[in-house]
Amino acid sequence: PMTNEFVMLLKDTFGSDVYFSIMNQYTPMEVLRKYPELQRKLTEEEYEELVSFAQLLGIRKAFIQEGETQDESFIPPFNGEGL
Repeated sequence: PMTNEFVMLLKDTFGSDVYFSIMNQYTPMEVLRKYPELQRKLTEEEYEELVSFAQLLGIRKAFIQEGETQDESFIPPFNGEGL
């Protein structure tokens, strides 16, 4: 997952030449069950903290999601069909 430290590393490495896509739609997948740290959705507070941190660093080339993108309607079946 994208963390404050990772955002800072990207900014320090690439400056303003990189575009960020900060998404809040992470959905735990069954195949990753053995990794408990990946078995929860991002909280609104965690997401807002990351967005605020990116803004504080002066990141201006960023795509930021708003709204309820963790809703069921945004989650594909992850069954491999259509690939």
